[in-house]
This record gives sequence, structure tokens and C-alpha cells, in this order.
Amino acid sequence: MANTMTRPAVGTQAGVQSWAQSNLLARSSLLATLLLATWLGMWPLLATPAALPVDAPAGSFSAGRALQDLAVVAAQPHPIGSPRNAAVRDYLVAQIEALGLTPEIQRATLTRARPERGMTTITAVENILVRVPGTDSSGAIVVTGHYDSVPTSGGAADCGSCVVTVLETLRVLQSGPALKNDVIFLFADGEEVGVTGARGFVMDHPWAQDVAFYMVFEGYGTGGASMLYVASPQSGELVASALGASTMPTGYSFLHDIMWALAGNTGSDLDAVVAAGKPGLAFINLSVGGAPAYHVMADAPAYLNPGSLQHHGENAVGILRQLGNADLPAIESAADAVYFNILPGVVVT
Repeated sequence: MANTMTRPAVGTQAGVQSWAQSNLLARSSLLATLLLATWLGMWPLLATPAALPVDAPAGSFSAGRALQDLAVVAAQPHPIGSPRNAAVRDYLVAQIEALGLTPEIQRATLTRARPERGMTTITAVENILVRVPGTDSSGAIVVTGHYDSVPTSGGAADCGSCVVTVLETLRVLQSGPALKNDVIFLFADGEEVGVTGARGFVMDHPWAQDVAFYMVFEGYGTGGASMLYVASPQSGELVASALGASTMPTGYSFLHDIMWALAGNTGSDLDAVVAAGKPGLAFINLSVGGAPAYHVMADAPAYLNPGSLQHHGENAVGILRQLGNADLPAIESAADAVYFNILPGVVVT
């Protein structure tokens, strides 16, 4: 049937009203589209898996168990060299020994030139390490997070969440069959003062010669997904393998580009890895939608999203179970990958 409706003449009152209505509809549609696109873009940054309880099977990462550790680790500020940091060290050592393992304390002294301040700092660190041998290792994998905090925060997210992720991951792997490759669990000291603990390991520890790649965990705020946010240069194959091994992969390569372009570093212990010419990946839980609790007392265990911690742990366990049984020399360097989420757990590379 033909359209017999007459369009209002331009310049008439009816024409002006029709134009205004059409313009309002177009603007509203555009705004709705932008809001939907923004929500879809933000959704993967907020989505986390359900936190497993304390009584979850030993072979599954449990945020409930990790939160029990976090209540001790992040109870108070514990900067490097303080008695409280020593107490955190002793707690971690005791938890590792309870698994029937013998941890090592690496004590190292490092210097750091600070030309902008006209000074050089000297820092003594105490890293905690435990190496779990594989059945036929083709290289070691390091899983690491730093256990020191800044003086102004207990550091539940930065980086108590990282430390308890490493600890609970160790428990999970100890409960099952051995992996093919060695895994080194590194609880690094001194990240908040120039990534000194990580530098001490990669520069001075003999195990560093065996490492195929590093997996670093970080925290910025008390919520958000655990996402791959930066990688060492020319590590596209490693990135693809890690994202493929994750049960709920989240990652944005533009964050990698921003960190390198604006900061010239990764803002984490991965800086020491890159300086040593080793491959590595860094995962971070990133709070969005408001001011993050960063380096303040609000970064406390009571405010940490258990789902963020669960996501960290599932990334660690998933990647270790896959790449821990892979032929690591086969994961060769490649051009930097481009990757981003379109939905939670759906990454385009």
C-alpha cells in the first residue's frame, strides 16, 4: 500500500515540531547506543567468577581459604624492613612448611640510583622461595606476588591478594599429580621500593637461569576482574597460550601499549623480568567506576571482592596446569599480540 501521509512543510510549526522530534529520537538513539557500548566494554572489567568457599575441594582454588590467609597478611601496614613485614614473612614460611615443603629465604642487598633526588638507595630484601620439581622439566615457571606493603596501607589488594593467590595456588598444585615442568613460587619483598625483591631474584639467584617465563600478579583497588594487562615485549605466543589456558580470560592489549608509552615500565615486578630479558606476563585486578582504594587504609581485607581473588587464582591454576605440562621451548617469541574482550570470558586476538 502506498504511503499517503503528507510531510509537514519546512518552516511551518508542524515541520519544526517534526524536526525536533526526529532530532530528539536520533540523539536518544545515539546516547542509548553509546551507553550500551560503554556497558559492554566495561562488563568484562567487572565480571568475576563465583568465589569458592573454605571447604571447596583441595584441587580447586578457594577464595575462602585465601581470604583466611589475607586476614593475617594484610591486617596492618607492613613496609619492607619493618617488624610487621617480618611477621608476614614468618607466616608465609609456616604455611609453606605445613605443606611438607622447605622454603628458602633469599637475602639480597641491592642499590638503586635515584638521580632525580641526587642519591643512591641501598635496600636489603628477604624473598621467600619454594621450588616444586616437575617430572620432566623443560624449564621453570615462576609465579610471584610481592608481600610488602606501603606504610600507609595493609595492602589487601596491593598486594596481599597476590601473595595469597600464590600461596593457595601452591596448595592446589600440591594436592594433585606433579606437573611436567618445575614451578618456582616467589613471594617477593620490596616491590614498593623499586621492585628490589624481584630484581634480587632475577639478578642473583641461581634458579633464575632455569626460568622459561614469569607470571606476576598485581592489584589496583579492591575489585574488578583479574586481567592480563601487560606482557614482556615480543611475547605474542606466550600471551595467546596464557589466554587460551584461562577459564575466564580477560585482557586488553591497549593497556600494555599505554603502560609502555606513558610510563616506560609495567608498574610491577615484571619490570625486573623485562630488564633481565626474560618473558613474562602480569595480571592485575583493576577497580573501575570510582576511586580505587590504592595505598590507603581502605585497601583492607574487609573490602576486597572475593570474586577478584577467585579470578586471580583461577588464572594462576589454569595457566600452570596447561603450560606446566607443555614443552616450554616450543612457546617461542612472537610479535606483540592484539587482544581485547567483547564479553566476559570472550577474548578476540
